[in-house]
Amino acid sequence: MDLERLSRDTLIHIITDLLKQNDELKEENDKFIEINEEYNDKLKEENDRLIDNIRKLKEEIDIKKIYINDISRKLSLQPIIEKKDAQTITDNSNVMSFYDELKISDCNVWYMNGNLEDIDKWDIFVDNNFVKTWNKDGKNEKIKTKIKKGDIIAWYIVGKGYNSILKVIDSPKIITDRELILLYNDTERKERKDDIEKRKYESIIISVEFLATTKTNFIKIDNIPNYNKKWTPHLMGVHCQSPNNPDWNEQVIEIYNYLNEIN
Repeated sequence: MDLERLSRDTLIHIITDLLKQNDELKEENDKFIEINEEYNDKLKEENDRLIDNIRKLKEEIDIKKIYINDISRKLSLQPIIEKKDAQTITDNSNVMSFYDELKISDCNVWYMNGNLEDIDKWDIFVDNNFVKTWNKDGKNEKIKTKIKKGDIIAWYIVGKGYNSILKVIDSPKIITDRELILLYNDTERKERKDDIEKRKYESIIISVEFLATTKTNFIKIDNIPNYNKKWTPHLMGVHCQSPNNPDWNEQVIEIYNYLNEIN
């Protein structure tokens, strides 16, 4: 086309048509982009929904596995002791009978502290045979190897008193999703994991059999007026400790005896 021979009006008309076509093409392109974005948004929503469903399904499967494993383990466990009618220890023959029953003459007998907040979920701990302690900055690292299967633990709830006599059935370990799922909901689990990472500590799980336990009647020396031997009260720290008390084993037996009497 020889543009020089075209009139000014004709050129303006041609340019106007071209601009109009360009606008139409741009509008079509914008519509296509909008449709594509909407489609991508829907795909993302669907993908997020599927991911969430998979996560929930996995949690349900994990919980069912936990219950199945716990039931299987409980069915396979042999009873460690046969609980007898509680009685106050008054002479050496009674002491020896309880030594035999608890089998504390050939194992370590530890003192350990537990958090008061755990009492709110104590049934979960008892039903699933574990207790929980801490290892911050590696200061309680030795607990992983110090506590052995078969050891006895006198468990003291800080601010309250002794509430359990425990028998260790497996070596201590770092908390797993199994315990986190049992103890916390989704939000609490995330908060707990974030807190553990932020404060740089480990939550340690000790698998135990609850030989005697309570979540209401906490034991101090005042609860056992007839006991006239040395008594170890609250000790500081999260470590498993062997009290400097020549009568410690007798005290543990008396706590066990008292717990059986009130339950």
